[in-house]
Amino acid sequence: MKIYSLEEIKKLSENGNFNKENNCKSQNKCENSNDKINYEDDNAQMNYENDNAQMNYENDNVQINHENNFGYSLVEFDNAKTKILKYVLYKKRSENEIIKKFENEFDSDLIQAVLSDLKEKDYVNDANYIKRSVNEFMALRNLSLFEIKYKLMSKGIKTSDIEDYFSQNYEVLMEYEKSSAKKIAQKKFSKMEEIDIKKYLMKKGYKSDSIKAALNEY
Repeated sequence: MKIYSLEEIKKLSENGNFNKENNCKSQNKCENSNDKINYEDDNAQMNYENDNAQMNYENDNVQINHENNFGYSLVEFDNAKTKILKYVLYKKRSENEIIKKFENEFDSDLIQAVLSDLKEKDYVNDANYIKRSVNEFMALRNLSLFEIKYKLMSKGIKTSDIEDYFSQNYEVLMEYEKSSAKKIAQKKFSKMEEIDIKKYLMKKGYKSDSIKAALNEY
């Protein structure tokens, strides 16, 4: 820094150069200070963005691990899910049917991990499977409630789930069975005696009330 004598200060003050020079130095100092602040702010912003990027990356990894049930790679999980989902979309399947289909192809824990994901998305739902299947069987009108239950159990559906559905829809199902028994009796009367028709309906599992209602029609 230049040091001025009194004579030099006096001369500079008279023509205004002293104040101008000092102002320039102050301005330069402020600009340098501002540049430093801006640089520090930029670094702080960069660090903040890097921290957020790291956090998002870690969250993505956690999500991937969660979807893979922490035990399988994303490739393994997606491969199993693709095959099982294709099997489910082709035709409605019970949970047990899926397990039986793929038990020799995939590890049981991997199958359960995929099933958990598909059940959460409602691709696999045994309660819905029961409802759809019963409606299809009822449309045929040639099966007793016993036969319908047996068909559902053969698909690996839990007996408790089947009984819950039948209990909740008892009146509708009983009305169906009586109608079904009448339809069968109507077809058989021209070929069979009444006692034989009764035995036939009993063998198919029709309830006594349904058989009685069917035979009373003729």
